[in-house]
Amino acid sequence: MWFATFNGLSRYDGKNFHTYHSKPGDTTSLSNNRIEYIKEDKDGYIWGITLDDNVHRIDPYTHVVLDLFSQILKQEVPIEDYLITSNGDLWLWGNKGCVYLRYSANRKDLIAEYFTSRQFLPNNAIHFIHEDRTGKIWIGTEEGLVQIDNSASDMRLVNNYLDGQSIISHYEDGNYLLFGTRRSGLKCFDQAAGSFMHFPEINEQLKTNPIYCIQTIDSTRI
Repeated sequence: MWFATFNGLSRYDGKNFHTYHSKPGDTTSLSNNRIEYIKEDKDGYIWGITLDDNVHRIDPYTHVVLDLFSQILKQEVPIEDYLITSNGDLWLWGNKGCVYLRYSANRKDLIAEYFTSRQFLPNNAIHFIHEDRTGKIWIGTEEGLVQIDNSASDMRLVNNYLDGQSIISHYEDGNYLLFGTRRSGLKCFDQAAGSFMHFPEINEQLKTNPIYCIQTIDSTRI
């Protein structure tokens, strides 16, 4: 069992506790003792965000702590949340772009890419990153929506949608992806058709209300 606390990250094996703490000046330790939340990836590593918006990877077997800022990126990029995808890759984001982390072929080395508006993002402020049922990545930003397809080994396909619109929430329901906006109502992407559906009557009522969350009530109501 793992516990994210205000005084380090603790692991309980059924008999004993082992706690990871910050050690000033030591880049192989936590950069801050306050752990905001943690997630486990497919290889058993624990990823945690600390109060200073840094991300760490903890190896539960060797107790080695990997610091995203100092050991991988070699720079500080504020991280507010992160997604571990179905194939074990990580997407991390905040208000200054996003970081894509993937393992090398031997699953030992981490390869990092840092994306901002200098590449393909319409805006550096990111509200969410979502992996759909087909493995495509969707990035909701303050000024548009980005779809990334990494399925081809030799290239990355990027599509931009809803330019200029603040995309702040999402929900996947079968073949449909629903996106909530700050000032433009509800958007629905039909994955089979590869296009957006329009709801003029609904959006007339919703266009002045930010949609922060989307959830189904039952099989016929959202």
